[in-house]
Amino acid sequence: MSRTTITVDAEQELVSELDRIANTLKVERGEIIREALQSYIGWDRDFRDSVEQGIREADAGLLIDHEEVMEIMRRKMTTASKRSGA
Repeated sequence: MSRTTITVDAEQELVSELDRIANTLKVERGEIIREALQSYIGWDRDFRDSVEQGIREADAGLLIDHEEVMEIMRRKMTTASKRSGA
C-alpha cells in the first residue's frame, strides 16, 4: 500500500502525551497516529452505517415507543447495578 505524508498542527500537551505513549510502547509517533486514524475512521464508518440503518428502520415504521425504551434501560441498569454489588 502506498503512503502519503500528512502534517498536523497539535497542541504541545497532545504531542507530549503522544510521545509518552510512543516511548512506553517503543514505537514511532507515526505508528500511534496511523492506528488512531484507522480506529477513528472505522468508528466513523460504523456510526454512519448505524445512523443510516436507523433512518431506514424509522422510514419503514420500525420504531420503539419511548416508554418501552425507558423500561429496557431500567432493566439494564438494574442488572448492571446487581452485578456491581451497588
